[in-house]
Amino acid sequence: MPSLEDRVKALEKEVAERKRSEEMLTIAVCALVSKEALEKLEETVNEFQEQSSKLFNVIINQNALHNERLTDLQGQIIDLEGKLDGRVAVLDNKIDQRFTELDSRVTTLDNKVDQRFTELDDKITEHTTRYFNKFSHAYQRNQRKNRQTIDESNVICRSTHRYALKPPEKPIQT
Repeated sequence: MPSLEDRVKALEKEVAERKRSEEMLTIAVCALVSKEALEKLEETVNEFQEQSSKLFNVIINQNALHNERLTDLQGQIIDLEGKLDGRVAVLDNKIDQRFTELDSRVTTLDNKVDQRFTELDDKITEHTTRYFNKFSHAYQRNQRKNRQTIDESNVICRSTHRYALKPPEKPIQT
């Protein structure tokens, strides 16, 4: 029978071998797990690349569609700008024509107003002259009558009074 020391050595050797085999098994299992994880990662990466390429294709198609629509819109904008420029030119011509018509109307009205004022001035002058002449003749007649009355009064007063009245220096107005 082997001795105790031999048995302890044998057990220690066996434990060391089992540790080594356990480590090897752990490494092998880790390698298998790592290999599976790596394979799963590669699958995930491949799926991601497929999805990304699909998304890029969608983006590229969308970009082409947007570019096409923008080109159409730019063409429409250019057409509308041309139409707008044409309409603005027509409106400018109409406005210029209206202003010319209004200017001629204003000039005609100015001439009519000036003519009317001239006619009114002539009528006022005519009436003023007529009334002045009328009143001036009446004034002169009244002055003559007043002088005659004063002269007659003086004669009467001289005969009745000692002192004769002098005729007023300013004519009496009635």
